[in-house]
Amino acid sequence: MASSNETGSNAVQALFQGEMDMEGMEEVLELYRALSTLNAKALKPGKKFHAPGGDEAEMRLKEGFILLQPAEIIPSEKALLNRAVEILEVLKLHSDHEDEKEEASNLLKGKGLFRKMVENYLVDGEDRLRERGVIPQFLNSEVALFTVFNVLKGTFKDISRVFGNVDTSDWEHGFCPVCGGGPAVATLEGEGGKRHLICHRCETKWRFGRIMCPFCGNSDHEKLGFFTLEDGDGRLRVDFCNSCRGYIKTWETGEDDNGHPEVEDLKTPGYDLAAEGEGYRRGAPNIFGVWVGFDLDDGSKPDDDPPDPERVPRSS
Repeated sequence: MASSNETGSNAVQALFQGEMDMEGMEEVLELYRALSTLNAKALKPGKKFHAPGGDEAEMRLKEGFILLQPAEIIPSEKALLNRAVEILEVLKLHSDHEDEKEEASNLLKGKGLFRKMVENYLVDGEDRLRERGVIPQFLNSEVALFTVFNVLKGTFKDISRVFGNVDTSDWEHGFCPVCGGGPAVATLEGEGGKRHLICHRCETKWRFGRIMCPFCGNSDHEKLGFFTLEDGDGRLRVDFCNSCRGYIKTWETGEDDNGHPEVEDLKTPGYDLAAEGEGYRRGAPNIFGVWVGFDLDDGSKPDDDPPDPERVPRSS
């Protein structure tokens, strides 16, 4: 088995290869590549971070609680602000929208504002951050959330590696056993197509029931389905749920396949466009926190709210 560092290096290499499946979106892929390079320099988690192991980790998972207490990982305020500046510079470099560039510059003006947004995101998640009105009206909410997510991205990935030896085989939930994030993509692996999900936030992979929606828990096979695209990737399909109208892109892989579907997800927006055209919506963003179909420049979202994720237990 490859080490976590080798796995991360291979994923970055995969991101720098290939093209988008839709024309005119190369700049988006360049943005993801720049972020990947930047996030490889992860911020250190705060001093309160505690990594449960052994019996403690096993007990938490058995009782349905995730391994990580997200609020414990918050880096120092100085580190947060410095990384936010770097993220915003990357965003402005790859943006064609002048309004977006100006709004990005406003993000760090309020004293303590950015740290407050980070804290609220870690404790309550993206949806609650929107509801609480922590993001001021003078800011583009999607730019703010994009920045918060990517400031923390490398930290979440590093912490996932800390729990690399913890047995999560009995975890049966549609959210990540490590950090509670929703699945960006799924895989069907080996003989019989055992299903795995990959977290959009820390990129942990875990087993999950094949005939079940990870977003609403629906297991009625008559309300579940999938489609493929003619002349598309023969390994890729879109699994959808007619109960919550959520969808997830799924790659069929072999047992020894060293591919990175979480990276290939970034290059296949054509499948997202097809799913949205049929009235389905992603249940979780991609690994850079982007809800495909959302516009960072105007903060727009689909007409309906995305499917409600299963509530994540955070403490015992």
